[in-house]
Amino acid sequence: MKTKKLIFVFFAFFLMLLTGCATTLHVKVKRPSELDMNGANTIAILPFKPAKYYKRQNYSRGLKVLIREFFDFYNDVSSDESICTDYLERKLKEFLLESEYLTLINESSVQNSIKYNRNENPADVYLTGEVVRFDVNDERNEYTKKVNSKSDNGSATYVHMVDFTRHVWFEFNYQIVDSKTEQIISYEHVEIKNSSGIYNSPYDLPDAFSVIKYDIEKEAKKIMKRIQPYEILKSITLIDDHLKRDDLKMARELAEDGLYEEACIRFEDIYKSEKIFEAGYNAALLYEVLGDLNTAKKLMTEVLNVTDDPRASKALSDIKNEIHQADRLQSQLDAQSANN
Repeated sequence: MKTKKLIFVFFAFFLMLLTGCATTLHVKVKRPSELDMNGANTIAILPFKPAKYYKRQNYSRGLKVLIREFFDFYNDVSSDESICTDYLERKLKEFLLESEYLTLINESSVQNSIKYNRNENPADVYLTGEVVRFDVNDERNEYTKKVNSKSDNGSATYVHMVDFTRHVWFEFNYQIVDSKTEQIISYEHVEIKNSSGIYNSPYDLPDAFSVIKYDIEKEAKKIMKRIQPYEILKSITLIDDHLKRDDLKMARELAEDGLYEEACIRFEDIYKSEKIFEAGYNAALLYEVLGDLNTAKKLMTEVLNVTDDPRASKALSDIKNEIHQADRLQSQLDAQSANN
């Protein structure tokens, strides 16, 4: 046992020497929406059709006919299903009310437009949905459990046990439709399945909504990432130099203190005068942190050509991806401005 522990400690120490001391910086980065929304500025969330009335849609019937179906009155919908679909719609609306990019249009405006046969489009895009399946199944589990106490004759004692678990399955489709072109921008299928804990009585089981509430909210957040730009927290790791130089250490400490511009200047000056890989690599990453992606790309390309270090190749690919994401985001924002 001690030998294994010594081997592990030696391996960890060797790995630390190999990789050096790492400085990780965290920077907020904006991402474009996963879908290109054709410059949409406004959106309406239409009521979800219940599972009982689910059927595969024929979109060739025209947008107004399709939308009208989502305002039909439906009877005999289970309260569990209604609560879950209402919560999904409510979370989407709450997120949209906080959005910097999309304005939420009340669905009654869409309904009135259809009802009075108006030609104007109340919203640039519509999000419509239908429940494919909503099931709540309670599982009864019977088993025999051995207890510690023994009977008078010394044999083990067993007791008969019964417990219960609730399983919820919420499955729906949603589609995003361009109101001007009647083009389906996206059609997605979502399955939410989750189970409660184990309970001794069926009367203690939580309601279906409680079982999948956080799953519904998670899916609503995923939908928001599809239709509007969003922010992520990206980790960027600087590397220590194998020479253990004081000037490189000082530059790295400046970065750790949040003085990114000053740290970048020091790293770049060292790289320009001595072509030390770590200095050029860290300077390029700090340009990325500062948002100057083109300079980051130019410097990391030079570092790769000079050193042929695979770490520079990997970092350069990441910087190029950031440039692609930034260009796509700007294109989406330009399309929105043009559509105003």
